[in-house]
Amino acid sequence: MLSSLVADNDNRQVRRHHEIIDVFSLDKGVYIYTLYIPLTGKERITDFLVKGNRLFALCDHTLNAYSIITD
Repeated sequence: MLSSLVADNDNRQVRRHHEIIDVFSLDKGVYIYTLYIPLTGKERITDFLVKGNRLFALCDHTLNAYSIITD
């Protein structure tokens, strides 16, 4: 879920320079972790898709791919 809110424990500066994506388990309905995607310029993520350990993010007219590394 692309988060538009800043949590109480998040730094507001982080929100200005990153998109925040909260990851939930669809099977269990529980929160797993948060991804912080760095912004380039003023473009914001308008849509995204996760396939395996890759995140594909559409930012206006640009498609960006990221590797997801978890513990």
